[in-house]
Amino acid sequence: MLFWKNAARLGLIRDTAGQERFNSITSAYYRGAKGIVLVYDITKQETFEDLPKWMKMIDKYASEDAELLLVGNKLDCESDRAISRQQAERFASRISGMRFCEASAKDNFNVDEIFLKLVDDILSKMPLEVPSKELSNSVLSLQPEPEIPPELPPPRMRCC
Repeated sequence: MLFWKNAARLGLIRDTAGQERFNSITSAYYRGAKGIVLVYDITKQETFEDLPKWMKMIDKYASEDAELLLVGNKLDCESDRAISRQQAERFASRISGMRFCEASAKDNFNVDEIFLKLVDDILSKMPLEVPSKELSNSVLSLQPEPEIPPELPPPRMRCC
């Protein structure tokens, strides 16, 4: 989850959670996006039915080179499933270059793998030499956070 936390903190990941009130700013997010993850809830039909609307926004504002990933979330609620895996696979197959997978944010199943694969796909499209100004605001500049800041001594062990 370190990648997710760093990426969100640096503004590399934007999450509107499908809320209509963010429509006015989402077009700006799409313009610079290298990767887009569309997430629907496998237990709620309406979230799946909204996907064509989001695809229209992507088609209108995003680069054709943006990596697309469709994620069915809440795999931990399999018994309440409303959208079959086959339905989602068919939807994704109609969109050129869109990948599909399922995940559980609650159980942290496939969450890191989704973002790492997306980043890997994005980086594989990038030229080998990336100008340093691009590195300053990209995934490439992420560094793991140290457990203890280097300027602080390690914590003392307390006795008794």
